[in-house]
Amino acid sequence: TKKNTYSNKLLIYHFKLTRTLILPQYNSNNRLKRALTPCLLILSLSACGGGGQTESSTPQQPTFNNYHVTAIDGYLKNADIWLDINNNAELDNDEPSATTSDGGQATLKVPSDINASDYAVIVRAIAGITIDESHGKTISADYIMIAPPGETAVTPLSTLVFVEMQSGNTIEQAIQQVADTLNIPTDAVLG
Repeated sequence: TKKNTYSNKLLIYHFKLTRTLILPQYNSNNRLKRALTPCLLILSLSACGGGGQTESSTPQQPTFNNYHVTAIDGYLKNADIWLDINNNAELDNDEPSATTSDGGQATLKVPSDINASDYAVIVRAIAGITIDESHGKTISADYIMIAPPGETAVTPLSTLVFVEMQSGNTIEQAIQQVADTLNIPTDAVLG
């Protein structure tokens, strides 16, 4: 096994180190050398986990956190939704993704070593497949919406905020810009 190979290499390295660095300072007739050799060998074996015996261990299973997200342009059912970890606006195989259900709801299973709120959430509505629940029909054209990092509701307004942020604005500045442009209160933009 891999552990056995590693343990054996460690033992050989330790034995060579002991013979070349510690023991040569004593001649072959020296009692200390004869006494230390077995002790160092035993110490080497114990440090290697018993000299070749392996412990069976179960591989660590990855852990995930649920990240609840919603696609809203009317609630969108059967839309692709994902966490854009590499910021390329494309759904990649290693990115947490799901398909929205009733109420535009989806749960992304995010590896526990990733902070989901650090990344944008993207929705891809697909013509003939995605249903706009506000009128119960499939949409007629594909489109994408994006929510800025930390936002879980993906809407046309969150997309406008995201676009403003790409121009260098902070989220607060982007919200204000969208609110001013549409003449709506700032708390209605991402609220």
